[in-house]
Amino acid sequence: MRNIELPDSLKHKIELFRENGNLFREQNDLFLESSWLQVMYGQGITPNDYHGLVNSVPNDQLNTMLTKLREIKKEPVSKLPTHDEYINGMIARVSNR
Repeated sequence: MRNIELPDSLKHKIELFRENGNLFREQNDLFLESSWLQVMYGQGITPNDYHGLVNSVPNDQLNTMLTKLREIKKEPVSKLPTHDEYINGMIARVSNR
């Protein structure tokens, strides 16, 4: 599979993302933008530059948004159960059926 020729539509999607992080979703696309983002980064494809839309946001507003994202990013992870806790919880739920 490593040597197969990619469809032109996928090549185009990768080129757009690699250029500035632009995610293009076709009308009947099965993946959402968030899924495409995970696919791109999962395959080691990263943007060479940031999306130009960022320039339309004032710096103070952008800094506030980034600060909030950093705070949100930390919070949910600390609340997640450990792997063992999750598995034991799933076993308990299945056992109670």
